[in-house]
Amino acid sequence: MATSQDYGPHYQCTGTTMFSPQADKQIISQFVHAALDMDVPFIFSLGTAGSDAGLEGDLVLVDEILKESKRKMRVALISGEIDKGYVLRQLREGKKITRLADHPRFSENLTEKDVQDAINIIGQMGPEPIMEYIDMLDKGEIDGIITGRALDVGLLMAYPLKKGFSRDVVAHMGKSMENGAMATELVEGLPPETIGVSHELVCAEVYKDHFLMRPFNPNLRCTPQSVTLETFYERGNPTRERMPGGHLDLSRAQYEQYDERTVKAYGGKWVSAEYSIKIEAGKMIGYRTINVLGVRDPTVIERIQQLTESVSKETKEVIPQEKWGKYTLLFHIFGKNAVLGPLEPVREIKGHEICVIVDAIAETQQLASHVVAAADRFLLFKKGLMSTGCVSVPFGPQIMELGSSYVWNIWHRMEADDPLEPFRSVAPVEFPRKQGELIPFYKSFRGVA
Repeated sequence: MATSQDYGPHYQCTGTTMFSPQADKQIISQFVHAALDMDVPFIFSLGTAGSDAGLEGDLVLVDEILKESKRKMRVALISGEIDKGYVLRQLREGKKITRLADHPRFSENLTEKDVQDAINIIGQMGPEPIMEYIDMLDKGEIDGIITGRALDVGLLMAYPLKKGFSRDVVAHMGKSMENGAMATELVEGLPPETIGVSHELVCAEVYKDHFLMRPFNPNLRCTPQSVTLETFYERGNPTRERMPGGHLDLSRAQYEQYDERTVKAYGGKWVSAEYSIKIEAGKMIGYRTINVLGVRDPTVIERIQQLTESVSKETKEVIPQEKWGKYTLLFHIFGKNAVLGPLEPVREIKGHEICVIVDAIAETQQLASHVVAAADRFLLFKKGLMSTGCVSVPFGPQIMELGSSYVWNIWHRMEADDPLEPFRSVAPVEFPRKQGELIPFYKSFRGVA
């Protein structure tokens, strides 16, 4: 179980879950009960994007699960949310916090305004804050460790690192296992439906200079190819994985078939560097309203760029921003360039139908809806470019108000002299909580009053 920013800034800024609370509860329940049934220590990262609000939402579900099953457990809690005051102190002490992505939305060096604009700031912790509580796990003082935002690989590295295994091997193992059964393939000769559930698990045995990796599902297997392909996941350079405190060099990594379903891997090399963590944050940019439309008329499809530009111009004339307030009107053309935008190499539309999403972001929800309604009206009755009724409307209500909208404004690297300092933690915490008892987090930082 792990956190992710793949779903965009909305979930971090609002503390909501990508899935329904019922779905989250079902997944968390399986892991909690499995750990308690088998008396196996666990390390979970919860809360979708890992903010305190998101983590607390999932901890409430943990509480419900244990109350319903009349069970108890004690955990260490580590927050992934970093206090704004802490980040501001780093800036005021002269530390440069540099951007990780060369994008105009991100300041080259983080500013105080960036911090103040952010809804909340998340730090992607490495294995070190988790390692602090491994001894409590071993002594039986806690049943598990639950964190907010954490590096996927770091969750897997923490326990074997604490036990003295080589960071070369442990980092290589963590990278190979971070996406579970994505590093596997179906046993030869079996039909695809044999796999079963989509989120399968893998396990690893760690040794002095190598590790063995295999899936739990007997219908899946690890092969040198399947495990190697995992290193390409979301990486421009599959031989280099940057982490807090250095990077993993896989340029000389080796993968061998150990048995029918197991791969032996070795050769990863840890290269140490100044310790730093990735910090992430979003800011609110307004309120969003959309309208989803389908188009199958070949004439309209051929002229869609001209059509949307004309509609945008007329909308701005009818709703001048000087009078109504600031807004942005966008058209996302699925089937043309909605995914890559100006980077799309295929310029010609080859499909027989497209989806047009009219999208407005404004200072108020009312203004955003007014803009979309006006654009929709011009789009439906655009003389000379289309005939009336050439657009299908799949949903009702047609105008859909999505509420507050956010964009990333912090995607930076912050140095940390002490890997534990930015992260609040508390242990042991007993679940289920007593009636009215708050879920605790420390209000101060390690070593900082």
